[in-house]
Amino acid sequence: MRVLLAGGGTAGHINPALAIAKTIKEKDKTKVIVIGDSLSSDIKGAQNAELDYIWYNHNKLPVPQELSAVAIVNDIKEIDAIL
Repeated sequence: MRVLLAGGGTAGHINPALAIAKTIKEKDKTKVIVIGDSLSSDIKGAQNAELDYIWYNHNKLPVPQELSAVAIVNDIKEIDAIL
């Protein structure tokens, strides 16, 4: 099973999305990957929840050295090949 949880606009979406992702992972042992574009909310939240993540770096920002993403993509079209 593949599950994609998406949100956007404000950071208010990330906590509920991470809680759902963590519950799915714990109950079904399903591989969950968080996809986010905000290092400060989406990616930090995934790291704190100990979930794998893909950083959607559409602004082509410098990549922090400590980032341990499954992948870093600049184009949303790249994500399907990773999943």
